[in-house]
Amino acid sequence: MGRAKGEAINLTPKFVDAAKPADGQAEKSFYDASTNLVLRVVRSTKKPNEFTRYWLRVDHTNGRKKVPLGKCGDLSLADARKLAGKKYGATEMSAPESCEKDSEVPASSYTDILLHEAIGNYLTQTALRPTTIESCTPYQAFIQEDNDLKNITLGQITKKVARMIIDKKLKPAGVAVAPGAAKKLAYLCSSAYDHATELEDDVQGNPFKSVLGTKSFRREVKHEVKSGRSLSNEEIRHMWHTLNSPNGPGSPNTARALMLMLVTGLRSTEVTAMHRREILPPDPNGDVWWRLPPERIKTESIDKPVTEPHYIFLTPLMMRIIGDGDGFIFQNKADPTRPMYRKSATTMLQRDRGTGQGSKPQYLGLEAWTAQSMRVTVETHLRAWHVQPAYFNAMLNHAKTSLQKSYDKNTYAAGKKKTWLRWSSKIERLVGEDHANNIRHIDPPRYDIELLQKLVSSGETNTQIAKDFGVSEARIRALRKEHLITPPPRESVRNVRTKNSKAASGVPEAAS
Repeated sequence: MGRAKGEAINLTPKFVDAAKPADGQAEKSFYDASTNLVLRVVRSTKKPNEFTRYWLRVDHTNGRKKVPLGKCGDLSLADARKLAGKKYGATEMSAPESCEKDSEVPASSYTDILLHEAIGNYLTQTALRPTTIESCTPYQAFIQEDNDLKNITLGQITKKVARMIIDKKLKPAGVAVAPGAAKKLAYLCSSAYDHATELEDDVQGNPFKSVLGTKSFRREVKHEVKSGRSLSNEEIRHMWHTLNSPNGPGSPNTARALMLMLVTGLRSTEVTAMHRREILPPDPNGDVWWRLPPERIKTESIDKPVTEPHYIFLTPLMMRIIGDGDGFIFQNKADPTRPMYRKSATTMLQRDRGTGQGSKPQYLGLEAWTAQSMRVTVETHLRAWHVQPAYFNAMLNHAKTSLQKSYDKNTYAAGKKKTWLRWSSKIERLVGEDHANNIRHIDPPRYDIELLQKLVSSGETNTQIAKDFGVSEARIRALRKEHLITPPPRESVRNVRTKNSKAASGVPEAAS
């Protein structure tokens, strides 16, 4: 049974029922002689004598790719032939016009779904965290707005197409390689593909998972920062002094957020969205605790959501870092009613600001590290002190196993308080009294704005002013825009320059 290469078979219902692969074969495909229909018979891995039969259609517009139509038991031979179309005929993804509109045969359910629509359905129909949806929405818009990607359907995605989609983010034209964005896009597309096809019986696999599993892709998206990076005592001191210096790297909010991550050991997403209302009033002992709500705890999952808040004892050092501001502790610079972007700290560390005057080296001049390194640093140092694992696990809010959730009901409040006080005291000793007591909340003016106004009024160009200030012309233009410094009228500028040139040459003003 079967056909020689290049031949086709006139499929009949009797042939379909008896078709099976040869001994030792896992599957076999049979091509219909009169239509684009293909019968694929797959042997069961558990029961070798049982077979599952599928209908497929050869799409000649997409490299002769075989598009699934359904199972043989759900779709008769006649209906499958109508959907497949005549030999080298129907080229549309949907059923041909010859198929009656009132036919009871359902169209293919997932192959016609656009990729960006599948991503939208995944984001709206699954129980994802709001922060996850917010971070994934730009990737959906990226696919929807790209001329090459916006019309791609799930039925058209092969391994090569999946890699092409990911490479749009990994190797954008004229832009540096973006491995983090490419990896996130790949996982998002993979999850959306699984969500759209989870109830389909004729799916042959997820092409995005195949790409994610390749060695070449893993090598290209590998992050330069090694996992498990911990800061030494000297690095902690250097990091703190650099961040806490006036007009240091990043904004004061970003610097304080990194400091609080180091003292508390919490995740960046849990620190950056901190709000004043989460700080509880002092208890009878005078202790102040921070109540981190369950919806902002990262260990929350779809199947096992977090229902209990996490409590952090606020030491005097933490309170000085937090300050006395209202609303969000780390406010968004553009919109104070919102928290700062959760990845601002890591972005600031990874950005290299040149080597000239006023430069700020990447990773604060240290070996590569990220905000996640704060948690690694805390646990590494606490383990060196032989602190009970139950204490630092409770402090860092590590996810509990099912057995721990069932039997361990302790809050470890006293142990957490004692350990946080000890850890804060160590940081204070490392950074010194001045840097521990005077936290960078507001940066002093970096430039003499009065001098800038005088230079602009005197007719100095941006190039000359930039040399005097030791900065770039772009920075001078930004300062003038920020402080609304406009040049004098053009005629007065010409007079001032003429007067200055005469004075420089020693020509008396009356001689003119």
